[in-house]
Amino acid sequence: TSATSESAPMSDVTATSALPADWVSLASDDGDVRYALPPGWDVLPYDSGHFDLREHEGNGWLEVYALNESTRDNWGLTYQTGESADSIVAALLSAAREDGTFAEPYRLENRSGLDAWGFDGEYTVYSEITLVGVVASSESGLIMVGHANGSEADWATAVRPLYLQIISTFDF
Repeated sequence: TSATSESAPMSDVTATSALPADWVSLASDDGDVRYALPPGWDVLPYDSGHFDLREHEGNGWLEVYALNESTRDNWGLTYQTGESADSIVAALLSAAREDGTFAEPYRLENRSGLDAWGFDGEYTVYSEITLVGVVASSESGLIMVGHANGSEADWATAVRPLYLQIISTFDF
């Protein structure tokens, strides 16, 4: 089932909310992926299809993965170019629920108007709260996994809203 078939609440971040002036605009080496980060965050590259966003001091950790037909097997997906974010989220959520308790999916706002959906909950294998966001276009997609990483007490009031705001900035 597709995430659009669920009654889903909107996220806490709207595309029209202004980013704080001190956020930094960044792009991948090839310029294909653009996004913004708050001060005190680093980009840690892993390979051409994966990088992490990490908070200097604190526990902020957001993984970013390219999704295309060559990386879909990493996620056990049957992804086809142009697939909608809600369809991708529905498949990821089905798998995630085998190892955790996750809320219904919801539409994410995206500043560039890209299709974006997410879900969050507890991944019981690691006893960790996570947020999964997907941003998709007609040509490619991104899967982002945000970790509470020791910040469970601040999850609802600070960590989750910050991850949603970072995800809202992704464009390609």
